[in-house]
Amino acid sequence: MKGSDERLFFEHDLATPFNNLEGAKYLLERLAQDQGGDAAEALEIIGRSSRTLQKMLYWYWEIRKVEESYEPSPPWSARRLHEAACKEIAGNSLPLQEPASRGPIEAVTLSAPENDLVVALIGAGLSFQAASGMEAAWEICAVGGVIRVSFKVEGAASELDPASFFRKAYHPRKEEIRGRFDAGLPYLTAILSKSGGGRELAWSGNETRLEIWLG
Repeated sequence: MKGSDERLFFEHDLATPFNNLEGAKYLLERLAQDQGGDAAEALEIIGRSSRTLQKMLYWYWEIRKVEESYEPSPPWSARRLHEAACKEIAGNSLPLQEPASRGPIEAVTLSAPENDLVVALIGAGLSFQAASGMEAAWEICAVGGVIRVSFKVEGAASELDPASFFRKAYHPRKEEIRGRFDAGLPYLTAILSKSGGGRELAWSGNETRLEIWLG
C-alpha cells in the first residue's frame, strides 16, 4: 500500500467509520435531551465502527511489516499449506469452507512464511465472501510445479468492486472472526510480492473467481 492507495486508506477507508462514530455521538446527544429510542442503534454503530477501526489499523501495520522486514522461510511442502488451512478453519470455527486439494501438491515447495501465508489465504477467502456477499468454495492445486489457489462463487458477484476489493486492508463483516484470520487482500499481496506470486479476479460464465499463484 503506497502512494494513492495509502492516501485512500486514510482519507476514505478510515473516514467512513469515524463519520459513523460522529453520527452515533449525535444520536446519543439527542437521546440525552428527549429520551428517545435511538440509544441501541447508536451504541451498535459505535461498537461496530470501533472494531472496524481497530482491524483496519492492525492490518495496515501488519502489511507494513511484511513490506519492510520480510524474511523467506526454508523450503517447505505445499501439502502443509492444505493441512494447516483445514486445521485452522475447523479449530477456529471460521465461516469458510475447508479447501479441496488437487494434483501432487506435496511435490511443490514454498518459501513464504507458513503461518503468515495460511493467515493471508484464509483472510483472502473471508474477504472474498464479504465483498461478494456469497459463500466461496476453494481449492489448492499443483499445476506445472506451481501452486494455484482458487476461490469461486456462483454468480456475477455484483456487489464486488475489484478496485476496492484489492486495496482494503480489512473488509467489515457481520460475524465476529476468531483469531488473526480476517486480513484483507493487501496483506496477501504483500506476501506474494516478496515470494514470486500473484493474484487476480476472473469471470467465467456465471462464476467469479479469485485466483492466486505461488512459485
